[in-house]
Amino acid sequence: MTCTTRIRVIDIETTGVDPDEDCIVEIAAYDLCLPGSHVLRHDSLIVNPGRPIPEEASAVHHLTDVDVALGCSFQVAWVRITAPAEPHFTVFAAHNSEFERSFLPPLPNIAWICTYKVALRAWPDAPAHNNQTLRYWRGLDKKEGFDRNLAGLAHRAEPDAYVTAWLLGELLSQVSIADAIAWSNEPKVFPALNFGKHREKKWSDVPADYLAWLRDGQHNMDTDWRYGAKLELARREGSAARGVS
Repeated sequence: MTCTTRIRVIDIETTGVDPDEDCIVEIAAYDLCLPGSHVLRHDSLIVNPGRPIPEEASAVHHLTDVDVALGCSFQVAWVRITAPAEPHFTVFAAHNSEFERSFLPPLPNIAWICTYKVALRAWPDAPAHNNQTLRYWRGLDKKEGFDRNLAGLAHRAEPDAYVTAWLLGELLSQVSIADAIAWSNEPKVFPALNFGKHREKKWSDVPADYLAWLRDGQHNMDTDWRYGAKLELARREGSAARGVS
């Protein structure tokens, strides 16, 4: 197997969703090696957070205080997760990477790919864009080499990292790494509106005046919706300039 590009795909489980208050309890990484989209296990570690795990967090990942009591420190885990390999990785990836990045130390000279943001653009017709729905929608379980036992149960770090690595391979068969990184640094672009009088309409079917209101209006719409409106208006202006209807 020849590997010219290596992307490290990670997933974490935590005691909650607030990076200022909560801690990592599990972290795992798989490497996607290109060309060929080979998925290779890197490491998976239980982390002792040094504090009790709330019951509502255990209800998601099913890790309890007993499970993490003999876990390593996060510092030890982080050294192992970022351990170099050949060729050395220069890109990290995660599904909804904003969450992972909020809990992790900065990584100088490392770019990030958010498979969630990229999937929203590459696969707008998917029934949903969480990694388990995409797993079955893309038929990963039927692909040669995909291990259902490794995929295991959702909401544990190693199975989720494994599935995300396979999804990234699928995405990069359609999208360049450069575009995937660029889209990951931009707001989310949802395929359709999920609010208001144009709810469930695709951007191309939303009237221009409403798009302008979303983009420029004095309202509390978040950045994602403003950005989607901006992109659609720019697309229409570009199409008009080229004489394309």
